[in-house]
Amino acid sequence: MNRILVLVFASSACLAQGAFWQLGNDFSNTTNPNGVWTLLKNPTMPFTSCWPDYYQNSSNQPTWAEEQFPQNAHVPFWASSTVDNFQGLDLKKGDVFAHGAETDRTGTDYTAVRWTAPHAGVAAIQAYIWNVRVLGRTMVWEIKKNGVAVSQGLITSNGSYPSTSKLNLASGSGGPAALNHAVVAGDTLELGLTSSPPVVGEIMGIIFNVATDQPSRLVGSIVPSDYIGDLSGKTVTCEVWSGSTLVNKPKITLGPGGTYAFDPTPNGAVSLRFRMQSTLVKTANVVLGSSSQVLNVALISGDIDASGEVDAADIDAVIADFGLTTDVPADVDGSAEVDAADIDVVISRFGEVDA
Repeated sequence: MNRILVLVFASSACLAQGAFWQLGNDFSNTTNPNGVWTLLKNPTMPFTSCWPDYYQNSSNQPTWAEEQFPQNAHVPFWASSTVDNFQGLDLKKGDVFAHGAETDRTGTDYTAVRWTAPHAGVAAIQAYIWNVRVLGRTMVWEIKKNGVAVSQGLITSNGSYPSTSKLNLASGSGGPAALNHAVVAGDTLELGLTSSPPVVGEIMGIIFNVATDQPSRLVGSIVPSDYIGDLSGKTVTCEVWSGSTLVNKPKITLGPGGTYAFDPTPNGAVSLRFRMQSTLVKTANVVLGSSSQVLNVALISGDIDASGEVDAADIDAVIADFGLTTDVPADVDGSAEVDAADIDVVISRFGEVDA
């Protein structure tokens, strides 16, 4: 019988004004490390392989692991659920879940997620665990700073901590103080998970987010061309590059009229690459300092398939979804219907490319 330790990382509301990172929002199926986040298959080494169909059953669940299920080294693993209630677990689409390491499989009983500080400040951790299923198994969790444990605890899957009453990791051996740390660039904060024989690991849900007190430095509006719908609540992705290094990948939630405010995090010259559903990428080069500045971004609509160019494939996508009234990329103008106006937008932008 397999010993199993699976953990789920979900996102939550912002901890404080300033920079904020959420593993669930930032999770990547292509890059590790990914910005400030690193998924560790043992105490020191990151995962290097993400399998597009880890279970080999056409579930198409991308997963970071040394080998695919059911090979011996199929654990530990980390993944972001593609659907609600994946394999009957208490998961929502987009939740991150992890399978704990087992010594007889990969020579270690430890796996972790690590956050690396991109700048100096005070970092606050928000962390909770809950029972995803009830089998009476117990596991160990640790909070570490720069590799040194500052708090730890146990949780048993006996139903005491359902998703409606999660275990707050501020209750660990280090108390609430263990979730707040002064950091400088390069410091690490880590949630480590240990599955120690003969203890059989268990499936747990976990929230792990980090906020810093550095204030927001960019404000303004992000508006796609030809868009007539309500921008409130829409999501824009942004890659923050310092030279050739990706240092942050936040998701920006827009307010009325496309207004926004967020902290790209590093000081100095950076390149910001913005994209909203069905738009081309727009790059803005800015020099960040300690004070806020205004940046208004005009996105170009029409790139439905995110190929980097508005082309015939985008026209085909509108035609394929013509008449739909759901939120699909082919609804380029945000009218809540895929119609002739969307074809007109794509044609008017034909040949435009990422800039």
